[in-house]
Amino acid sequence: MKLPFIKKSSNKKSKKSSKGETLLALDLGTEFIKAVVFKVIDNKVVVKGYSRTQQQSNAMRGAMIVNIKNVISTADLAIGKALSMAEKQEKGISLPEKTILGIAGEFVRGVPIVAKYTREKPDRKISRDEIEQVVERVKDQAFVGAKADIAKEIGIKVDKIEEINTVVDHTSIDGVRIDDPEGFTGEKVSYKVFSTFAPSIHINSIKEIAEALTLEIMEIVVEPYAIAIGTKGARDDT
Repeated sequence: MKLPFIKKSSNKKSKKSSKGETLLALDLGTEFIKAVVFKVIDNKVVVKGYSRTQQQSNAMRGAMIVNIKNVISTADLAIGKALSMAEKQEKGISLPEKTILGIAGEFVRGVPIVAKYTREKPDRKISRDEIEQVVERVKDQAFVGAKADIAKEIGIKVDKIEEINTVVDHTSIDGVRIDDPEGFTGEKVSYKVFSTFAPSIHINSIKEIAEALTLEIMEIVVEPYAIAIGTKGARDDT
């Protein structure tokens, strides 16, 4: 299986990269914490171990963390179970130092934004810097209104709403849909940008849990969106 939100590795292969770095995906659910230990080898996700561990009854409510210590305890147990399974498949597998954290719940909201512009130099290839500049302009122009709408919907102050992440969902160049615009040329470009937001207290709690588990956060992803993108880009190699 290939998952599109895992970035492609460099063509320069080292001894470490050929074996793949041990990574962790962690889903902090209201009823269960799911942990997956995996590696990315030749740009493919290889699952080494997984677990599903029941939360303590007073740990979370409506996908919101209400007892950080209990969530940390259960997450630690879930990771241990996943690593135990991984060890059976690969002896001496290294401990994961980085994690992708999944969140969901009624207070997590997504906002689609369409940005269109005409390039002054259509023959020049689109660079990663150009894409990032467009995304930043979208944030500057659209985020104030988006955050105000979300704050009103869920009943909290605007300054308590925080961006989780923003991604370019798809791109059209001169009317042709492109998966990844980097390296293409063209004049009229349309980006569909998808931004996700959540209450700051929710995001800060997740960061605190990762810190307690000595894990570096690679990405915090909204689960329904991640599943949709993963399913769309996945491929069965059997």
